[in-house]
Amino acid sequence: MLIRLFLQFFRIGLFTIGGGYAMVPIIEHEVSTSSKLLSKAEIDHILLVAQSAPGPIAVNTALLIGRQIGGWKGAAATCLGVSLPSFLIILFIAVHLSGFFELPEVMASFRGIRGAVVALIALTGVRVARRTPSGFLFILAGIWFALLIFTGINPFQVVVLSVIAGLMRESLRRRRKGAE
Repeated sequence: MLIRLFLQFFRIGLFTIGGGYAMVPIIEHEVSTSSKLLSKAEIDHILLVAQSAPGPIAVNTALLIGRQIGGWKGAAATCLGVSLPSFLIILFIAVHLSGFFELPEVMASFRGIRGAVVALIALTGVRVARRTPSGFLFILAGIWFALLIFTGINPFQVVVLSVIAGLMRESLRRRRKGAE
C-alpha cells in the first residue's frame, strides 16, 4: 500500500503544474474516484484542515490523506511522492539548464499553461461551493471577495474576520436554540 500511495502521489506531483490548488481536483479524483480509498466527504474534511494549516496545500493534503490511509508511514509516502518530482525537476534545471526559462518556447508554453491552471483552481472553488449548503457562507465569501478586490484588505485580516463571523453566528444559533 505504501508504494502504491507513493507512486500515486509522485505521478500527481510530476504531472501537475500550477501549485497546490491546481493539484486538489487531481488528488480528489485519484483518491476518491479512481482508487476509492476515501470518500468525497472525507476528502472535503481533509481539504478544510489542509487549507487552515500553515504550509503548501498540496503537501498538507498529501500528508493528511496518507495519514488517514496508511498512518504515519502513509503520510511520509504521500508527502515524499508529491514533493519529490518538483525537487528533482528544479534540481535538474538548476544544474543543467541555467537558461531554460528564457527560451521563447518555454515562456510560450508557460503562458499557455496558465489557462489550465486557472481552470483547475476555479474547479476546486466550484466543487467546494457545491458542497457548501449554507447561504451564510456564500454571502460571507462574496463579502470577503469584494473586500479583497476593492479595498486591498490583508488576507490575514479576512481570516480573522471569518473566525469572528463564524463564532458570532454560532453564538446566535445557540441563543436561539436556548430561547426555544
